[in-house]
Amino acid sequence: MMKKVLTAVISVALLAGCSSTANKKPEVKKLKVGIGSVSNLKPKELKDNQGSVQFSTTIATVALEGDVIKYLNFDVAQNTSTFDGTGKFTSNHTETPTKKEKKDDYGMKKASKIGKEWYEQAESLEKWAIGKKVSDFKNMKTKKDDHGTKVAETDLQTGVTVRVDDFLASFDKAVNAAVEVEGVTQVASASSTKMENKDAKSTRSNVTYAALALDKDNKIVLALTDVAQNTVKVTNKGAFDGEVKPEQTKLEKKDAYGMKKASKIGKEWYEQNAALDKWFVGKTKADVEGMKTEVKNNHVVSTDKDLLSGATIGVDEFQKAIVKAFANVKEVK
Repeated sequence: MMKKVLTAVISVALLAGCSSTANKKPEVKKLKVGIGSVSNLKPKELKDNQGSVQFSTTIATVALEGDVIKYLNFDVAQNTSTFDGTGKFTSNHTETPTKKEKKDDYGMKKASKIGKEWYEQAESLEKWAIGKKVSDFKNMKTKKDDHGTKVAETDLQTGVTVRVDDFLASFDKAVNAAVEVEGVTQVASASSTKMENKDAKSTRSNVTYAALALDKDNKIVLALTDVAQNTVKVTNKGAFDGEVKPEQTKLEKKDAYGMKKASKIGKEWYEQNAALDKWFVGKTKADVEGMKTEVKNNHVVSTDKDLLSGATIGVDEFQKAIVKAFANVKEVK
């Protein structure tokens, strides 16, 4: 009799334990995802009837679990506009791949002391960062030479010899801009560059970049986008007109961007950008590609009823960046 009672008690306890386990909800991972950029402009005065300005925008995307780096991606949108003695821009910008997108075509490997291409060195730095704290990355050992700040970490010497000044600066911006989100299984980022040249007036680099956090169903749970827009003016004599210096991104400019007065919906660029980022949430790659649009005043704008009251800005470059990002997804472990 005692044995039967004991067996019954144990059975009840086991069932209670199973029930408790069955009812326990799986832990939802919370991550902070951020993106940031820094731009540098390199002008060359007119010589032998040719001058130029090189635009370099370094973009960092991070995913953090607490203070630990779970994902890190760097890329650089680098494009050069050339002009002659009349201020006519002569460069062809039909294709504008980033340094990473160029892969071996970037051409660093031959000149590299360690025999590695740019994208390989960037990936070595990213891999080194995973699992480290934000402070560890920010305070990595560095050294300065004639070309800028280089890494001095022993376990990075064979993998990274490129400058890290802009990597560190863009990383800092990405961390400061990071937003907490739940249900993330994958993170991705990409950019789309559009160069605009106007004879004897200006050359402009527009780098639209995006960071995505995706759930297990490949739906966007967070989208963060911005545009690094930098303009350089040139006179009809082939001289730079004014100081050549980088600008803040459109998002960083806030009300100083100056769109609100001209906006039919009375909203500044950063406000419209926030509405667009919100619209992307819950969407799949196919949804983003299938966004309803029309061409209006030379801009591709959305005709989606859910978005019209919040954003009338051009959306085509955002679409391009986000669709490209879907091809770069990485699982966050």
